[in-house]
Amino acid sequence: MIENLLIKHAQQWPDKPALYFNSEFLTWKQLEEQTRKMARRIGDQYKRVALITTNNIEAYKIILALIYNGTEIVFLNRRLSIDELNYQIEDSNPELILIDNNFYDDGLKGNVLSFKNIPQVLQDNFYKGPAEITSIMYTSGTTGKPKGVMQSNINHYESALNSQKNLNTTKDDVWLLVSPIFHISGFSTIMKSLF
Repeated sequence: MIENLLIKHAQQWPDKPALYFNSEFLTWKQLEEQTRKMARRIGDQYKRVALITTNNIEAYKIILALIYNGTEIVFLNRRLSIDELNYQIEDSNPELILIDNNFYDDGLKGNVLSFKNIPQVLQDNFYKGPAEITSIMYTSGTTGKPKGVMQSNINHYESALNSQKNLNTTKDDVWLLVSPIFHISGFSTIMKSLF
């Protein structure tokens, strides 16, 4: 669904802005092309990848690329302590942990790779389409240990449809993303803007 929407938007509105960040913007065509390239750089060998990042264009493209590749994304809160992050990493068992270039990863347990070190080589194996589970986000753990909540592609699609119906949004509306993308309110804004 998501990757098909990117392709559709790139074909229908190639020069229309799809994403603004500070003074930068990407058109739908640029976003689709750069997402596809990032998907090829990452490849489809990972079933589950954890992500620690701030809100930025590179993270946005990586998220969409992981969805292209049929990878489940574990969103981790960068404000947690290393021990708290390691608990969630051990619990969710990702094959790779992607971190933005400004995150200090000392002490993280697992296969850690910063954005700047994602290989430049374009792989042929990619583009499986969305996995059944698109995202995993952890509860705050106020009544016990944090628990990973699995969210499907259909969950995100239905949420976006309900928002569209309740808010009467159109293709000309712009979504303002102020919440961190590791939180459901942030990630759902990304999904709503696509749907």
